[in-house]
Amino acid sequence: FRNIDDNENSDNKYNIAFSPKGVFAVGSPDSTIKLWSFNGELLERFTTFGAEVTALSFSPDGERIASGGKDGKVRLWSSAGQLLGEFPVIPDLSVVRLSFSPDGENLAVVMKEQFFGRASPGEPVFLAEPIFIWRASPDSWLEAACNRLQYHPMLNQPETLIVDPDFLQAAYRARSTCQQRVWGYSSTAKWSPINWFGDDVQLIGRIFGR
Repeated sequence: FRNIDDNENSDNKYNIAFSPKGVFAVGSPDSTIKLWSFNGELLERFTTFGAEVTALSFSPDGERIASGGKDGKVRLWSSAGQLLGEFPVIPDLSVVRLSFSPDGENLAVVMKEQFFGRASPGEPVFLAEPIFIWRASPDSWLEAACNRLQYHPMLNQPETLIVDPDFLQAAYRARSTCQQRVWGYSSTAKWSPINWFGDDVQLIGRIFGR
């Protein structure tokens, strides 16, 4: 092995996650994530937009990388470094640890301890260690996007908003994808309502511990 640290004298803390596909990811305080082979070859390099990377996790199939930052943001990436999406930010918390479920459908996010309110003099201060469980599979993200846009005219009546023929065809394809992969009916079927879960459609659980 060779030294893969850009600065040999650096005291920075790095986070490492191993992929089942024989590579590993390194997240650093300078907001970058690098993918390396085991012989020290740099395969990919991408940035998390200024946030210090505090946690990393590969999905069981090695196709996705979850990253967490000191800013409380959790992002989902392809193994090639393409940003797939972001989870809602949890205010005033930073990410400590990430872990995919064995089937890759869910992602557990452990946040950094924070003070719960202010304690009066002489009273103990309780610390919280929230753990959030999010849906993290591509299908669940597609479902969330389709459900949120189901009644938006951009999806169900794009011809009333879009003039450009290329954009119009793209909107039709998006609607067809939602109809076939999420709502379970063809473009010729009757439009019908579905269950609406609101903004937290991807959050399936949270735990608070000490």
